Amino acid sequence: MDENVARQITEGLRQRGIDVLTVQEDSLSGEADPTVFNRATQL
Repeated sequence: MDENVARQITEGLRQRGIDVLTVQEDSLSGEADPTVFNRATQL
């Protein structure tokens, strides 16, 4: 989940059983989008 998405959206998705990992939790906060996209593809 990109760091610009509101926390409430992340929490709402999780409450509905959707597996969400934020960039903050993955230690990627502040990284460029291509880096985040590459990591998401790896996962």
